[in-house]
Amino acid sequence: MSASEINSTIEKPTEYQSDDEIMNAHDLKVMLSQVMELNKSLQATVDRQTNTIAELTRELEWFRRNMFGKKSETSKRFQDYEDPNIHQLSLFDSMSDEQKLMLGITDEKPKEKITIDSFKRTKGERKKKRTREDLLANAKKGEDRLIYASDKEKICELCESEMSHFGWEYVRTEVEHIPEEIIYHEVYAEKLICKNCKKEDDLFITKCAEVPSALIPHSFATPSIVAFVGYQKYQMGVPNYRLEKHFERKGIIISRSVMCSWLIWVAENILFIPYEIMHQLMKQRFIVNADETVAPVNKIVELEPLADENGNPLNVVADIDYVEIRKECESESSDEIDDTDEEKNKAISGRQNCYMWIYASVYGTDKPLMLYDYQPSRGGYNCRNFLGEDFSGYLMTDGFTGYNKMENAKRQTCGDHVRRKWFEAIRNKSGPLNYEDPAVVGFMAINKVYQEESLLRGKAPDIVKAERLEKQKPRWDAFKKWFETLDPAGGSALRKAVNYTQNNWDKLMRYLEDGRLPLSNAAAERCAKSYATIRKNMLFHDTSRGARSAAIIKSLIDTAAANNLDPELYLTELLEHARDYNNEPARAAEFMPWTEKMQERCMNKTRKEDLRQ
Repeated sequence: MSASEINSTIEKPTEYQSDDEIMNAHDLKVMLSQVMELNKSLQATVDRQTNTIAELTRELEWFRRNMFGKKSETSKRFQDYEDPNIHQLSLFDSMSDEQKLMLGITDEKPKEKITIDSFKRTKGERKKKRTREDLLANAKKGEDRLIYASDKEKICELCESEMSHFGWEYVRTEVEHIPEEIIYHEVYAEKLICKNCKKEDDLFITKCAEVPSALIPHSFATPSIVAFVGYQKYQMGVPNYRLEKHFERKGIIISRSVMCSWLIWVAENILFIPYEIMHQLMKQRFIVNADETVAPVNKIVELEPLADENGNPLNVVADIDYVEIRKECESESSDEIDDTDEEKNKAISGRQNCYMWIYASVYGTDKPLMLYDYQPSRGGYNCRNFLGEDFSGYLMTDGFTGYNKMENAKRQTCGDHVRRKWFEAIRNKSGPLNYEDPAVVGFMAINKVYQEESLLRGKAPDIVKAERLEKQKPRWDAFKKWFETLDPAGGSALRKAVNYTQNNWDKLMRYLEDGRLPLSNAAAERCAKSYATIRKNMLFHDTSRGARSAAIIKSLIDTAAANNLDPELYLTELLEHARDYNNEPARAAEFMPWTEKMQERCMNKTRKEDLRQ
C-alpha cells in the first residue's frame, strides 16, 4: 500500500463522521452542563446546611451556657483593655481607626507591669472595718442587762468582809430576736343612760358611744394584720398556704381564702385611691422606664375600671358585699396549690398568660414611683392607655414594637439589650478572647462606654451631658461606622446583633440629649425580676381581680421601699387612715411616701438599694 493510500485511510474517519458521533458529542456537553448545575445546587445545599449547623451549634452553646456556664455580661475578662494580646503587632496594625477609637486604644505601647513578690499594707492604708456601733446604728436598743454579784462573790477574799457596790463594767453586746405576737381584742362600746329622764319622767333613755367602722365589714381584720399579709406575699414572696401554716403555729386559724378576700377588698375599696394619685403623677414624669412580664391567670374576666382617666374613683365596687368576695375566694381556694404539687398544677386547665406592665420613674426626680398594671394582653395600646395618648416625656423600653403606639413619647432603647445581642454573638466566652472576632470587638466597645458612664454617677446633669458628648459620642460614631461595614451571614447571631443595633440606633442615642436620661432600663428590669420571684413562689393568679389587686398592692410596696420607707408600716398607715381619704380622694396626696408625715412615721432605718445607680 502506497503512502497516499495510507494517509487517505487515516484521514477518512475525520472527514466522514457519522450523525451518531456528532450527537454523542452534543449530549456530552449537555450532560456536562447538567453536572455543573447539579454540583452548584449541591454546593448551595451544603453551604445552607453548614450555616444551619453553625446556627444550631451556637444555639446549643447558648442553652448550655445559660444552664451551666457564666451568664454575666460584665465579666472582668471583657473589661481588661490593658490585655497585652490586644496590642499584638499583627492585630493592632489590622485595626481600623474606628476600632481603636471604640476600644480606647492608643498607638502607645502599654506600660510593663511590675510584679512585686510581697506587699504589706501600712496601718493607714488598711481598709477601715466597721465598728460595732456602725453595725448596730439602725437597730433598736433595749434595756441594759445588769448582772449582780452573788452573795458568795460579795465576800472579800483577803479580809472576808462584805464588799460594797462600786460601779458597772462593760462585758459584751448581745443581739436578741423577739418573735412576733398575735393577739386579739374584744371591742365594747360604752352604753349611756340618762338617770334624770328616768327619775323625772320615768323614761329609759340610752345610747352607745359612736364606734368607728371596721376595716373590712363582717371580718376581724385590722390594718396591721392585713398589711402583714400583703407585705409577706408581695414583697417577701410567701404564698398564702405558707402564711396559713404560719398563723396556725401562732395560735390562730386564718384560711388562705380569707387572706385572698382581705387583699382584694382593701385593694378595690381603699388602696386604689393612693394608687391612682401615683398613676396621675406618673403621667407627668420627665422619664419613665417601662417593661412587661408574664402574669399567669386561671380565670380571666373583664374588669370594670376603678377610676376614670383623671383618677377619680368610680365607686363601681364600693357597694360589693365582703361576704360575696369571701364566697368567691372560697370557691377558688381549692385551686391554690403547694409548690410541690406539680401534677395538680399541670392538671389545671384554662390558665392563660396575661401580663403585668411595669412603669418606673426614678431618674431626674427625688420622688421615685414604681407602678404595676395588670392587663390580659401584651398589646401596645395598654401602655398608651396607662400613660395617656398625650404623654410627651421620654419612654425607656426594650426593642418590643408594641411601644411604637406611644407616638408622642420620645422613645429610648435600653443599652443593656443592645450589649446583650453582641454578647450572645460571641462564640467562645470561656477561653482566651479572640480580638479578631467582630462580636468581641463590638461587645467590648459598648462595655467601654458603660465604664465611662459609671464614672458620671453623682454629677450634675449639665456636666454629665457635656462629658457624654465629649467622650462617648465619638466612640458611638466610630462604632456605627464600623459595624455598618460588617456583612455577617444571614440568620447568624452576629447578623441579629447588627440588625438590632441598626434598627434601634436613633432611640439608643437619645440618652445624649439630657444628662438625667439613663443608658439602661435597669429600673424597670429590677421590678420585673422582683415580680418574677413572687410569681415563681405563688405560681399564678387565680382570677383577674386577684391579679389587679396584686398590681395595686405591689405598686404601693415598691414605691414605699424606693422612698426608703418600711413597706409594711406604710401599708398600715394607709389602711388606718382610710376614712380620711375615702370620702375625699384628693386627701390621699397627703399620704404619698415622700411627704414629711410619712417619712417620720414609716422611715425604714435599714439601708435600701439605690435605684438610681
